[in-house]
Amino acid sequence: MQENAIRAELEDVILSAVLFDEAFRLSDKSLSTPLPEAPHCHADYEIFFLLSGELTLRGGKEPITAKAPVTVVVPPLTNHITKTQDLQGYCMYFNLKKDPKVRGSLYEEVSAALQNKICLLPMKEETRFYVTQLEKYSSSHLRETHRHLIYLLFENLFESVTPPKAPQEMPKNQQYINRIDLFLSEHYREKIRLEHLAELLHLCPKQVSRIIYRKYGCSFTERIRDFRMALARTMLTESEQTVEQIALTAGYENPTYFYAQFRKMHGMTPLEYRAKNRKTES
Repeated sequence: MQENAIRAELEDVILSAVLFDEAFRLSDKSLSTPLPEAPHCHADYEIFFLLSGELTLRGGKEPITAKAPVTVVVPPLTNHITKTQDLQGYCMYFNLKKDPKVRGSLYEEVSAALQNKICLLPMKEETRFYVTQLEKYSSSHLRETHRHLIYLLFENLFESVTPPKAPQEMPKNQQYINRIDLFLSEHYREKIRLEHLAELLHLCPKQVSRIIYRKYGCSFTERIRDFRMALARTMLTESEQTVEQIALTAGYENPTYFYAQFRKMHGMTPLEYRAKNRKTES
């Protein structure tokens, strides 16, 4: 069984999600790993995305039955037995840590909402979209595509369980947000123009800019920059590549420009960031 571990950062939350190629997809007809018959628990959160059918969790005072479409989050160390009926869906494990270097309240809000009880959350259309896209790429091992889809999926999940911090995009534009995010997550390292994206969406460039700004509070160019900088930060801490190599991989043809942008955004040089955040073997 191939394990695919993805790490992402959302505000002050460090998220680690684990997918298993053979067990990610759940189906009553072809479960790759038999579900345990005895009560068991996991050290991490377990999350189920049910597209059809139902799932019953036993172990507490009363069984909990979830009927699709729904997202089910089981907290760590929760004893349970999982039973399914006509199930089609997906499953993964994840854990959350607070980033001590980032100020914010998201970690406390998400932990308070998820850690004390099994949560059943209505599945939004964008959640279904991200999950099915993730499964689409699961066999190709496109790690960066995985990383961004996981980021978008959990960003959506966290929004569902925490108080809104700002007005959200109007529902009529949510379908465009999904397509914009997926397009940028796949092409952010390329030379892409706002006009090209607008043409794909059958919208005018001003409409696309307005949708992005209302959702994220930034411009089209800044959104691409955020994707590129997220990749650069990951490579600085997890690889031995040079700053020049990282700049090119992240989509910057001019390493000097990347260097200046990185310093402006993070208040330090790429090498200073690497030295400060380098992972060390325990």
